[in-house]
Amino acid sequence: MSRILIVQNSATASEGDIGSALDEAGVGYDVVYALKDPVPVRLLEHDAVIVLGGGQHAADDDLHPYLAREKELLRSAVERGQPCLGICLGAQVLAHAMGAVIHRGARVNFGFQPVRLTEAGTRDPLFSGLPEKQHMFQWHADSFELPSGAESLAYSESGAAHQAFRIGERGYGVQYHVEVDDRLLQAWLGSAADAPPGEAVDAAVVAAARDDVPLHYPAYRRNVRTLIENFLSL
Repeated sequence: MSRILIVQNSATASEGDIGSALDEAGVGYDVVYALKDPVPVRLLEHDAVIVLGGGQHAADDDLHPYLAREKELLRSAVERGQPCLGICLGAQVLAHAMGAVIHRGARVNFGFQPVRLTEAGTRDPLFSGLPEKQHMFQWHADSFELPSGAESLAYSESGAAHQAFRIGERGYGVQYHVEVDDRLLQAWLGSAADAPPGEAVDAAVVAAARDDVPLHYPAYRRNVRTLIENFLSL
């Protein structure tokens, strides 16, 4: 890949370690901040697209018109076989773009939580070299059903059941975050308890996540960097 488009859906959810990995790989990228910048509906000057997370509900196109453009962009990428990766909200947007139902969640999932690869996930190139069980960083309430024709690649027994899927040849969605670096981690741990309604996390849950950092964060960073490098090799 020579250039990637990154769609940012929240001021507090930037590209993080994805940007670092792209810089190190010599891959250029452009960030579109969807709340202010026009979101393209086709990949014309980029080889792939990554859509980041946010607190929006993926089906609320009327409240957030840019989500409709993101869905058109992702549908086009899937149909044309161009690599795309939706992260958290981005995964929900991809699932909804391809016809799946999005569920509003009553409970916010936050912190490092176990995720397991399905049998298909262990064979998929996006997860090449990754362990069958990983502790991935979550911050979401909503969840998605699998789109028709999608293949489940990862699941959770404690949070949202569907954690990763592939649709088409190179369209991927992951419910968990793969962009968290040191800066984002500390920012999120410091702000989660005071986040807006629907995103706010109980202080005890935040404290537990902070306690889990030395236990899970080093392996998390290795695993997400492997996933990002695998995405670049598609």
